[in-house]
Amino acid sequence: MSSTFSERTTEADVDTGEDPNRTTALRPFGVGTVSETEWEEPQEERPPKARHIIDRWDGAMGLLVLRIVVAGIFAIRGLQKVQHLDVTRTQFAQIGIPYADTMAFVVGVCEVAIAIALIFGIAVRIVGLGIAVIAIGALVYVKWRTNTIFTDGQPGFVGELELLLAAVGLMFAGVGGGGWTVDRRFRRR
Repeated sequence: MSSTFSERTTEADVDTGEDPNRTTALRPFGVGTVSETEWEEPQEERPPKARHIIDRWDGAMGLLVLRIVVAGIFAIRGLQKVQHLDVTRTQFAQIGIPYADTMAFVVGVCEVAIAIALIFGIAVRIVGLGIAVIAIGALVYVKWRTNTIFTDGQPGFVGELELLLAAVGLMFAGVGGGGWTVDRRFRRR
């Protein structure tokens, strides 16, 4: 019961103008051809996109309060460094910070710029890296330089604030400033 192509072709195939020598793909019973114009995507309803916790009011409020507190700390320290530049240069030189004249001015101005950026929420991730660098530099060059972390008769350890600021800076670098920032519009969704 061998059949050849000519026996399998029907008159409908010949009448359509198709090449009689062209073979068609075998399809399972009951499945016809579907052109791309006839294909319809199934309509699936997507669930509404959940807002990230830092975009909701409670997360955004918490990050705003943290940004304002850190901005206050950096504004006060930066303004003190810039207003008393000669004292800051002397302290930096005594500590052994390289290029003490230049670094005293640069660190003071950067601290004020960080405070302004935190208040408005501009480039918070980059500002977070700056906070971490300044705080870690203060720990290494100033607070822990003598290799004595604990002081007799005082609670806690030396450099608590700087360590906390370094951790907050890394948190800002990882999380950002929350939903109430200027740079929220530039975030990827």
